[in-house]
Amino acid sequence: MRFLCKIDRKLYACVSENIVSEDVVLNPERILHIQEHHPGDYERYGKYMRSMIEEPDYIVETDRPKTAFILKTFVENECQFRLILRLHTADDDPNFENSVITFQYVRAKEYRRILRSKKCFTSAWTCDIVKTY
Repeated sequence: MRFLCKIDRKLYACVSENIVSEDVVLNPERILHIQEHHPGDYERYGKYMRSMIEEPDYIVETDRPKTAFILKTFVENECQFRLILRLHTADDDPNFENSVITFQYVRAKEYRRILRSKKCFTSAWTCDIVKTY
């Protein structure tokens, strides 16, 4: 299990208000999943995961409980990514951790479609709902 970073519980309160852990991990099984389903993304862009979790551009509402759908654009290379983060809440097994489920590069068109079609929260440390595009 690889430690990635810590989350700000206030930032992710828009997903769940009873987050009990701040540590985020990446399991070897999830690394393998990313490598198999999104070839090359982990090797080329894995270094961005920490920044995505700590400073997301958007946290998008999902139908899965306790799950944050994170979107971020990195200006220096104009790449957009999405990351799914499962949060550890009070009603989970105490041995559970906040963990990355998947991570991938997203084309600009898909990124805009997600923002248009989903309820999004801003990451300006408030999680206010924002209208996009």
